[in-house]
Amino acid sequence: MGIITQTDLGDATQSATSNLQLQDIMTPHPVTVSPEASLLQVLDLLNRLKISRLPVTEGHRLVGIITRGDIIRAESERIGGETQEVGPVSLPSCGIYRTRAPATGRGRLLVPLSDPVSAPLLLELAIAIARQEQYELECVHVILVPRTLLPEEAPVDLAQSKHLLTYAEKVVQGTEVSLHTQIRVAHDVAPTLLEVIKKRHIDLVLLGWRRPTLTPGRVLGTVVDTLLKQAPCPVIAVKPGQTGSFNRWLVPSAGGPNAKMAMKLLPALMMLGKNSHLHLCAIASNQAEKKRRRQQLLRRAGTLERYLNKTVKTRMVFSENIAEAIVHLSQQYQSDVIMLGASREGLFSHVIKGNIPLEIAHSSRATILLVQHTTFNTSPIDPSTGQLESKEE
Repeated sequence: MGIITQTDLGDATQSATSNLQLQDIMTPHPVTVSPEASLLQVLDLLNRLKISRLPVTEGHRLVGIITRGDIIRAESERIGGETQEVGPVSLPSCGIYRTRAPATGRGRLLVPLSDPVSAPLLLELAIAIARQEQYELECVHVILVPRTLLPEEAPVDLAQSKHLLTYAEKVVQGTEVSLHTQIRVAHDVAPTLLEVIKKRHIDLVLLGWRRPTLTPGRVLGTVVDTLLKQAPCPVIAVKPGQTGSFNRWLVPSAGGPNAKMAMKLLPALMMLGKNSHLHLCAIASNQAEKKRRRQQLLRRAGTLERYLNKTVKTRMVFSENIAEAIVHLSQQYQSDVIMLGASREGLFSHVIKGNIPLEIAHSSRATILLVQHTTFNTSPIDPSTGQLESKEE
């Protein structure tokens, strides 16, 4: 719509008119550049327009700001031979197929599709979130080739990949959600997804987590672990359950950012169930924290009830074995879905306390949603206890 600078605000404050609105002093429809524009093109615009920065847009979305200082720094690093690679070192993947829909969303949700078994559940969840958040969907399928071959030179069969993406198009059809698809050839899946996240300005990732890991130091598996650690946006890992329903939800909570996470996702996801209901629980490992967590639990339940317009049942449990307590509650309530929070620090710091999400997934029939909510909240979560960290308010 427009752009406003500090100079504009300074001039406005000097004005005798006190009822000025932002639209009165902003520059409407400013000159913008795309993420694919060359630095030479940007520098030429900056010089001709005699300005110091330009908005970077993709469609109607603002994805960044490029300044004269950014260009000088990039050229200085190039001349000086400095290279600052972010993320894992790997040969870039090669895109060999893509489709594009209108860029009408407020954000973009990435859904990696690996097989026709996990695709239906992932797409069902993704569409629910996308419709609520007004996101576009970006579905990607990665074809792996041997490291002895360059991705751009490797011969591949696209039949199964295109069939998978065609299925996604059929599922999304009629939902008013824009769907972009692509097929990439690569040596590794995780670095490829990080590439897509950066290039396509992804706001949220939803991916499947199916196979237990036996690798020391790994929590959920190579791809999921890498994205939980390195993705610059929130990540939701989905472990399919055995019920196939979304009616009975169990959310372990200790207060703090849990309410923000739940209120962000639950309204859309609970719509997938028929007459769905929610159990919000808190698990204290000692008596000292039991009273505090009970009070926080009741406050959070009240907030969720107002937000969801549903009755939220609460349960306070005293147990030193967090995973066992959550599994017991899920069995008692016959939960269809368990939503767990996870911070990077807590999830990967040490395995001595046990792998809470994996223990729950092994012992429960419910679908597990593990949320690494980078931007859904402002406080950390402690997955070593399977709960979100408490925070006094």
